[in-house]
Amino acid sequence: MSDYWAGLINFSNKRKNMKYKFENLKFEDISSTHGTDAVQAWVKMENGYEASIVKHGGSYGNKKGLYEIGIFSPNGIMCDPLGWDDTVKGWLTPNDIERELNKLDSH
Repeated sequence: MSDYWAGLINFSNKRKNMKYKFENLKFEDISSTHGTDAVQAWVKMENGYEASIVKHGGSYGNKKGLYEIGIFSPNGIMCDPLGWDDTVKGWLTPNDIERELNKLDSH
């Protein structure tokens, strides 16, 4: 088996075990406040953190079809519990969003 196929199988197996999957996020239209085709999904974690996933005209990566995520602490203040050096992280693919959500869940 080639390294490519072995890596793909390994990724697929890891993804099956992820609690948060991009396709299960419930995106809502926020165009009235953030412009045309703006969407947002909220994820509330059992550990008290909440994540906001957005794609709109002002979000990092939007022009390339990518997403931005922001994290809120249990007391509702934006925070950086995963060491991003910022309160938001942009230019994320759906797979990147899954990875960040699952890291946050285990934080």
